[in-house]
Amino acid sequence: MALLIYKQWHRQPNKKDTPASNAAHVKYIGERVHVMKADGCDNGLFGKFSGQNYSYKIDMDQAMKFVNRISRNGHTVFRSTVSFTTPIAKTLNLEDKISFEKYIKYHVNSIAKHNGIKISNFEYLAAVHDKEVQPHFHVIFWDKAQEVGKNFVNPLVGDEIRNDLEESAVNEMLSEIELPEGFSQDWKTNDSIRRDFIKRSFKSAFDDEYSNQKISAENIAGLLKNEMAGDIGDNSELARQFRKLYAGRPRTGRNYYSFMPGEYKRELDKFTDMLIGNNPLLEAEYDKMMTSHEAIAFALNSSKTNYGKFNITSYLGKMKDKLYAKVGNHVLRELKNEALKLKLSGNDHQPKFQPLNFTKYILKAIKAFAPGDNCELPGNSPQLYGDLSKAALKDLQYKKQDKGRENV
Repeated sequence: MALLIYKQWHRQPNKKDTPASNAAHVKYIGERVHVMKADGCDNGLFGKFSGQNYSYKIDMDQAMKFVNRISRNGHTVFRSTVSFTTPIAKTLNLEDKISFEKYIKYHVNSIAKHNGIKISNFEYLAAVHDKEVQPHFHVIFWDKAQEVGKNFVNPLVGDEIRNDLEESAVNEMLSEIELPEGFSQDWKTNDSIRRDFIKRSFKSAFDDEYSNQKISAENIAGLLKNEMAGDIGDNSELARQFRKLYAGRPRTGRNYYSFMPGEYKRELDKFTDMLIGNNPLLEAEYDKMMTSHEAIAFALNSSKTNYGKFNITSYLGKMKDKLYAKVGNHVLRELKNEALKLKLSGNDHQPKFQPLNFTKYILKAIKAFAPGDNCELPGNSPQLYGDLSKAALKDLQYKKQDKGRENV
């Protein structure tokens, strides 16, 4: 599940009813039934506008007239909302108007940055709605120095803002805990795989088991260790398979997966199967990657013909083989490193199995093999060559076989 939801939209500034609609939206967020109000106020608006300093008490009529006026002058007035579940809001200590105000004042920097607005030119009106199952807040904002109206905002802007908000939530939570073995305290730097995993673990803590309580630091620390490492005991099947690979590794020849004997390759593949199947996170990411490739294969090949089915199966098998070969090479490097450590230390004991290293590497490998702009498309698909007969395809491949080698 998502930690929070961020939505942003706007009405086209050149439409006739836009000024009135923007002004009405100000009234809506400020006087909604569940709005949080300061003492002695008849509405819940706060923010800064009309070149004035920040205020936690804003007159509704003045705010509506101002937004109506700048809308008529061609300013694009954006509307946004950030929603939480009640447990997540409590975990972030968002329990009253003052705490929400502090949260919003801090995070408007992200909203301004990703919308290309200088913070010195950023003005906004906000209000908090304390709904029982979905506390949320609204932010109406604009660029007071805008010279050219905006009719379009890249949808990725919303994703970037949400990512900032989520990462901030993760930072706040994890700054108070001791990370499990395998995570150094500098995880906030450039290790995107590590940050992504921690964010995912943080989200999964809000499953049914924790749905009605505030998440504690101990919950997160235990979750990180258990989910990242899986079954890590010395007597686990993974550890035994790792020791079996160590004992049976070829002592001569090149230390690459492609040069391994067939039987040893099968043992490496079995170990990769166990690594992925033993870890819910890896299993989910692997399934997502293969599902994406499967969609591509079915889009470019007919599943109603034997030839199309062959192309689909071949493509998916090729993707799996490439991933397993990449992981296999990493396993071989780890085995070689363990052998070197034991040799230098003069220790004849069994190699140490460190599943966190494998988990992080496999996550990175799966990400590298996920479909993207440079994705290798499957075989001789009808979308690429048309609905040709086998003879025509064979002739076409014959003509193409020397393409690019004319000057060799």
